[in-house]
Amino acid sequence: HELIHWRSSNKAGFSDQPADFRRFLENDLISPDADRLQLLVVVGASVISTTLFITVFLSFKYAATAHTPGQLAILALNDRFFYIAFSMVVLALVAVAQWDSLVVDVRDAAILEPLPVRPGTVRRAKLAAVAILGGVAAVAINIAPSIIFPWLVVFGTRLRVVDMVMLMVAHLTVAVAASVFAYLT
Repeated sequence: HELIHWRSSNKAGFSDQPADFRRFLENDLISPDADRLQLLVVVGASVISTTLFITVFLSFKYAATAHTPGQLAILALNDRFFYIAFSMVVLALVAVAQWDSLVVDVRDAAILEPLPVRPGTVRRAKLAAVAILGGVAAVAINIAPSIIFPWLVVFGTRLRVVDMVMLMVAHLTVAVAASVFAYLT
């Protein structure tokens, strides 16, 4: 790698987040002429529909027969662990795929060196783009299971709407926190 020297007169403080976020989509497997918005929509829809299918498939056993609250708590443990582990594995794979994008490579240096941009600004923009990608992926993976799974677990029990919403929020909070942990480690 080349040693990159930044000019000492770099004073600008603008953010390059959109350009860094688009760089995540540049890949040898994607044609340069492909519509990247369409690719994002297809990948996002695939992720959400896959988690929706898995959630519905795993959760109908709770709605089929009546269970006591204690039985539901024990019965739902394996599925809760599955949702947390699944989201952690997927976010860890996303992190591994995007790890190299945090480095200022030769192309970035060639484009940004003549501009009055501080190296810290470029690093912050890259970190912000990675954080946005991780947050969107964590929510996309966990939104369907967080709505459907708690609802079907307590399907046969009498529960107030406020308590149902609290179950959904708790499931989403724990799953996204586990995903973020896997993404950052």
